[in-house]
This record gives sequence, structure tokens and C-alpha cells, in this order.
Amino acid sequence: MQQNPDPLDTNAFRYAGQYFDLESGTYYLPARYYNPNTGRFTQQDAWTNANRSDPLGLNLYLYCNGNPVRYWDLNGDTSTLILNAISELYYDEVFSSQAITNILAVTNNFSWTTFHEIAQVNVAKHLSLQGFSVNLEEHVGLKEVDIVANKKYAWEVKPIGVSGKKQLDQYCKEGNYQILDRYIYIDNIPIIDDIKMQVESSSTEKGVLQYSFYRYSDGEKKSVKSTAVYAKLLAVKLFMEITAPVVAAGIIFAGIEIGGAVAGTICLEEIMGLLAGTGLTALP
Repeated sequence: MQQNPDPLDTNAFRYAGQYFDLESGTYYLPARYYNPNTGRFTQQDAWTNANRSDPLGLNLYLYCNGNPVRYWDLNGDTSTLILNAISELYYDEVFSSQAITNILAVTNNFSWTTFHEIAQVNVAKHLSLQGFSVNLEEHVGLKEVDIVANKKYAWEVKPIGVSGKKQLDQYCKEGNYQILDRYIYIDNIPIIDDIKMQVESSSTEKGVLQYSFYRYSDGEKKSVKSTAVYAKLLAVKLFMEITAPVVAAGIIFAGIEIGGAVAGTICLEEIMGLLAGTGLTALP
């Protein structure tokens, strides 16, 4: 929060809805800060691109790979275009469910956003298999709608117990979206060890999808608190930083099955080649 805001600066939200901090002269994205004078972030991207054939990808301070006209990035993590490309590859079964979890954990630097995006891409695949054309993080005003199908229907993704009705109503009003009265339930999404995620339509808020975690114990399905799952996620990050610096640096992309067992390695150059097939040539 600014201590001495300019009273003449009535709109602190600038390009792509980023908050401009007058005191530091930087734009605030939830993951990091951007300096408009240098055209660079002030911290490194959590995504490390090891594709040596793409020099721009080695610069971890660039905004959207130096191309803000084509790409946008509202939080400083995975850009919207990249998230949709990963979702498309998941639908095409290039990646398994576990690989998607691994990829999104790394691209989000093992933050809480990991769970949100895991839910998003699984719902996107579910809807795509039913014939819908799906777009994630679609712009409406200064915000982004979590899931949009057929340029018409909108969904908001939240952790279980968190309301999304107010946001969704605002999106529908500003973007002229509709809420499709369709029940969605997806389970058995692998997260960490034997912990799974499930995504289900809210029973009280139409268009809101809530994700939660569970595991089986003695043949019974038992819920797992999100804080406990996140603690495990951070433990994996620490494991990677201490015992596998090459992995932590991003040269190996999804080689750690999030439970500790190595299930094969996927080099970033291979990932870059797959993403290039979707029309992308580099990551932000």
C-alpha cells in the first residue's frame, strides 16, 4: 500500500490492469514487480527456459518474452497464452494427469496458484471432450474469467468453502457471459503422493467450481486440508532445491513425480518443441 499516493493520480491501474506503485515507480503483479523504465521485471521468473536455441528465453527478467503486443501476463507467472497451450496439450494427451500437475507446480514456482491452474486445465479438458471450445483466463475489463466456453459461458474456480458468486456475476455483466446450468464433477486428479483433487460444481452458486483434496484410508474417501497439501508441495520444492539443483534450475522440467520418485525426465527443449506446435515459439 502506498504511503503517500498522488491525489491527482485517480487511476493507479495501468497497462493490462497492472497496479502502478508511485513510490517505487514499478508495476505490481502478484508474483513480482515490473520496472517500466528498463522494461524488465525486478525479480527472476520462476520459469527457467533451458532452450539454448532461444536466447530470449534465457532472460528471466523479460515481460512476456519481450513481446507485450501478442502476450499478456497479469500475475508475473505463467502467461495466459502459455496456460492455454499447456491445456491444449493436455487435451491432446501429450501429457498425463501427473505430468500436468508437475508442470504447473514448476511454472508457478510451487505457489498456491498451482492448485487453481490444475483445476482449470482439468475442467477445460472435461468441457473440451464434450465438444466445447474452451479458453482460460479470458480478459474482461481489468480482470480474467477463469474458464470460458464457446465465448459465451463462464465459470469461476475457487477452493471449497470460498464464494465466487460476486466475481462471476461481475464478469457476466461486464463481458455479457451466461452461466450454464450444468453439473460438473471431476475426481482422481493426482497431486502429491496418494492425495487427489476433485472439482465439483457448487451446490449453492451456479457457475462456481470448487476444488478440494482427498485420499483413501482403509477403503474410505477422506478429505485432506489444503494447508496440508500445500505443505507437502513446499517440501517437494525444498527437496528439489537441496538434492537436485539442476531440476530446481529448470533444466529438467517434470522429472520429479511429486512424491519423490523419479518417473522419467522431460527436458525443456522437448516442451518448447511441443509448445511451438501450438503456434508459440518461446515462453515469457
